Amino acid sequence: MELTILNLVLLTFVAGVIGGLVIAEAMDLDAPRRQRAKRREKRRARHHREMKRHAKREQELRKIYIDNFGR
Repeated sequence: MELTILNLVLLTFVAGVIGGLVIAEAMDLDAPRRQRAKRREKRRARHHREMKRHAKREQELRKIYIDNFGR
């Protein structure tokens, strides 16, 4: 008798967890977090491109300055 009750409780718990996961996936409750992560990655990529462009420009200006200074 006790084993049957324990099995029913365990089965109900497992069914509830699986049902919750299915509903969460169907409603896509994780979308805002995923969208924030995408925006953050875009921001980082843009910042990285800007930093590379800035470093390249500084290097070119330094080269021009050294070339003009040596004459």
